[in-house]
Amino acid sequence: MPQLFAIENSMAQTDFENGVFIATFILMRGEDVNISAVINAISKIKETLRFSQFVMTGVKTGICNEPLVGFNLSGTNLVNHTGISQIFKRIIKQFDILFERQAFLHWYTDEGMSEIDLKSARDNVYQLVTEYEENLD
Repeated sequence: MPQLFAIENSMAQTDFENGVFIATFILMRGEDVNISAVINAISKIKETLRFSQFVMTGVKTGICNEPLVGFNLSGTNLVNHTGISQIFKRIIKQFDILFERQAFLHWYTDEGMSEIDLKSARDNVYQLVTEYEENLD
C-alpha cells in the first residue's frame, strides 16, 4: 500500500509532502485480495497522510478478483492532491512566455480560435490553481 502513495511511482511530479489529499481512489487487483487487509492498510496509511478537512472519507476503494496478466497482485491509485497546482503554475508560466512572443499562435488561430479564447483558457487554469491553493489547509 505505501508504494501506491510513493512519489517515485507517481506519473506527475507533485510534492505530496506539501499540500493535502483531496481524494484518492485505490483499485486492488488479484485473486487473493483480502478486503479486511486492504481496509487495515488504508487506515494505517491515512494516518500518515494529510487529507482535506472538507472531505469526509477521502479514500474510495475498488477490488477486482481478476489479476493483471503476469501478476498475482497489483494496485492503482488515482489521486487528487493540491500539489498538482505546481504543475499548472509551470504551464501558465510557459504559456505566458510563448504567448508574449506570439509563438505557435498560428496553429490555433488558423483553426478558428481567437487570442481571446486562449487567454480565457489561461485564466481558467489560473482560477484552478487558486482553488487548489485555497484548499491547502
